[in-house]
Amino acid sequence: MSLIFKMGERRQQVPEGEYQATIVDIKETSYLGKRKTLNFIFEIKEGIFFGNRLNGFVNAHYDNFSEHSKLWKWYSIITNITPDPGDDFNLEEMKNFVVLIRVKNKESRKTKNVFSNVDEIIKPIIGLE
Repeated sequence: MSLIFKMGERRQQVPEGEYQATIVDIKETSYLGKRKTLNFIFEIKEGIFFGNRLNGFVNAHYDNFSEHSKLWKWYSIITNITPDPGDDFNLEEMKNFVVLIRVKNKESRKTKNVFSNVDEIIKPIIGLE
């Protein structure tokens, strides 16, 4: 029996702070193999960390998302659309916008490795080429 694994993309730790970035991909995953989660992959668009990719995680195990959920907030901030109850929204609409993000560093309880994650989408950046 051969054990073949696929190596993931290396993520570099960046200092905590605010960065301009775009969402380049959104993947469905799970938290500890239980709750459905969305992994947003952001790419920094400026400065010395240009091109670095960071993860941002959103709970996705709900049937409906209210204005109190991170997904609803991120969608509303990026698209400038305030969904009404019962509206459907397409996550593809969130890609490729340039937004201001806040990065926090978190330490794994198990491994003690430090990871940079997107904690918040603050606002869209208008007029950036």
